[in-house]
Amino acid sequence: MKHQPLIIPLFSTKRQHLLSSMSKLAIHQKSKITLIDFENILFCKADSNYTIIFLENNKKIVTSKCLKQIINHINSPRFLRIHSSYFVNLSKVNNIIKNGSWMIEIGKHMLPISRSKTQEVLNVFSY
Repeated sequence: MKHQPLIIPLFSTKRQHLLSSMSKLAIHQKSKITLIDFENILFCKADSNYTIIFLENNKKIVTSKCLKQIINHINSPRFLRIHSSYFVNLSKVNNIIKNGSWMIEIGKHMLPISRSKTQEVLNVFSY
């Protein structure tokens, strides 16, 4: 019996599941699709209808996907939304600082934690 090759339509649910299980984020740019390993992402920042993805080595990529789309695609316990504008890779957090309000330090970046997310963030780090 001959096995048929697995053919998955471009926008199918199976295709999306396959990509998300690879731990890569596909970003469409002009004439190419860039695949970003989740572990290389420091954090994502919402910027109106765009998202800026901050990567290791001081690189950043701007995508026309909104932050919610990025969050839905990554869907990993390694990441947490700490603010309406920020989605962070928890393994990249250097410090959690309270200076009036709570902040997360990732590399040279200081990111605000919203009041509604503060307890969740502190719980993740067992504070």
